[in-house]
Amino acid sequence: ERGEHKGWTKQELLKLRQENPEKFKEVVLQQRQHIKQRLEYLKQNNPERYNEIMQKARKTRIERLKKLKQENPEKFQEIMKKHHEIINARLEKLKTEDPQRYERIMQKRKEIRSDTKEIRSDRQDLKEAIKSGDKSQIQQERKELHQDVRERRHGIGGVRPRGAGGGRCR
Repeated sequence: ERGEHKGWTKQELLKLRQENPEKFKEVVLQQRQHIKQRLEYLKQNNPERYNEIMQKARKTRIERLKKLKQENPEKFQEIMKKHHEIINARLEKLKTEDPQRYERIMQKRKEIRSDTKEIRSDRQDLKEAIKSGDKSQIQQERKELHQDVRERRHGIGGVRPRGAGGGRCR
C-alpha cells in the first residue's frame, strides 16, 4: 500500500500521529533524513534519474498546491507565506555565507520577474484583442503569449532557476 515504509503502513502512521505525536515526528524525521541521503547519493551517481525524480516531485507538489488553493484558499495562503519566509531566511543566510551565489540567484529572480511582467502584458494585450474582435490581432497576440511562455518554461530568453516551483536555495 502507498505510504508503507520501514514497516509502517499509512493507517499505522495516521494512528501513531494521533496517539503519539512525538513518536510520529521522530519516525517522519528519520524517513526524511533517509530520503535526503538517498537523493544525495542519486544526485552524485545518477544525475539523470535524480532530475527525473525531482521533476516528478515538483509536478506532484504543484498539483497538490493547486488543489489546496481551490479547496482551502486560507490554508494555501498560510503555506505560501511560510514558504516565502523560509526562502527569505535562506537568502539572508546565503547573502553572508556565499555572496556570489546570492547575487546570481537575485539576478535570476530579477529576470524571472521581468519575464513574468512580459507574459502578463501579453495576456492583457490578448484580452484587449479578444474584446476588439480583430481575429488577426487575436492570433498574433496568442502567438506572442505562447512564445513567451514556451521560452520561459524552457529557459530560452528567460532564466528558470534550478528547483523553480518549490526547489531549495542552498
